[in-house]
Order: sequence, then structure tokens, then C-alpha cells
Amino acid sequence: MTKRIVIIDKDRCNPKKCPYNCMNVCPPQRAEKKVFSIDDDGFPVVDENLCIGCGVCVKSCNFGAIKIAKLPAPIEGSLIHRYGPNQFELYRLPLISQGQVTGLVGQNATENNLPKNSGWHN
Repeated sequence: MTKRIVIIDKDRCNPKKCPYNCMNVCPPQRAEKKVFSIDDDGFPVVDENLCIGCGVCVKSCNFGAIKIAKLPAPIEGSLIHRYGPNQFELYRLPLISQGQVTGLVGQNATENNLPKNSGWHN
């Protein structure tokens, strides 16, 4: 099952000129759930646990600062990093661990593409 999250682009959002339509039209917010709050800089913040991902806030934003992103279903036990609330999650990336060999093979991993002084030439 996919998850829908609200992403607010702080470069487009203009709290000083905004009537916070996103907050006023949000169905759960209108039902007195605290989906939206305002941070110290005046930007709206969405509680992803209360947001239903309906997209009504997207249509109401005067500045086009709100987007809905569809995320794939979480992969159990494979979360590597999360950028923060309402941010993307990274799964199953190679991790470099002390005492373990990590090999990444790509276009430049052939003998002809290695620098002559790399020690990898015969």
C-alpha cells in the first residue's frame, strides 16, 4: 500500500502574505484535529500521522507551494535514512561498515578506465 505525504516547498511558501488556506480547508483540521501547525518562521507544518493525503490543501494554496508525493509501501527492517517529518525515506542502500569490504561496480570499474598509477594494472 502506498503512502501519500504532503510536502511544503518553503521557497514558494510566503507566510507573510498567506491567509493559510491550506489549514482552513483541510478536512481533518476542520474536524478539530491538529493536522497543521505553524513553525517559528511562520511556515505551515503537517503532522503526517493525522494527514489523510486528500490533496485539498494543494488546490487551495495561493503560491503553489504544496505538493502530494506518493511513497511506496515501507520495506520492513530496511530503512537506512529519513530526512525528517514529511520527508523521503531511503531503503536498501549499500552501507560502508568498518572491517567489511564494500564493492560498488560501475562504468569506471574496468581495467581500461583505471588510472595507470592506481596499482590495479598488471
